[in-house]
Amino acid sequence: MQLLAVPHSEFSRPHPNFIDAERTASPVALDWRSLTWSKLRPFESVTDQYSDQGLTFDSATALSPSNPRFRSESDSLVLVPTGNRRSIKIVGQTALHQVRAKVRGAQTVTITALSTNGPRLAHRCSRTLAPGKGPLPEHLLTVSAAEIGAVVLYSSRPFTLEQLWIS
Repeated sequence: MQLLAVPHSEFSRPHPNFIDAERTASPVALDWRSLTWSKLRPFESVTDQYSDQGLTFDSATALSPSNPRFRSESDSLVLVPTGNRRSIKIVGQTALHQVRAKVRGAQTVTITALSTNGPRLAHRCSRTLAPGKGPLPEHLLTVSAAEIGAVVLYSSRPFTLEQLWIS
């Protein structure tokens, strides 16, 4: 098992009910709500635009990727970390049970579920990619836990968040 080395102290220590999502069965089928970025404008900072869905974002910007390696087939907007940051934090106004993210990354992308009071509940990592020149593959990362208060998507290299599902 590869340990997550993240510089943020708020999710560096595991919660007693920590679940390693890579070693557990598939998530339970729940009612998924899908979020897309169609109501956003390129270069718009994303904060509370999805509060009607029960979510707020920290350090996220919408854009249409100019690098062909990060383009999706639909050429729709994606979210990226703001400025030089390496993570996007998504906070639920009420507890979530599952979060699924469609991501593309130049290196491993990690999704970490945090409890409502901060400790890590679950995490999942994309596969590390060998260097290449073609489009980066998409990865679906899912975390499940009883009461997810927030999730953090993190990578040491650029990544995009193409779509998000919550339940």
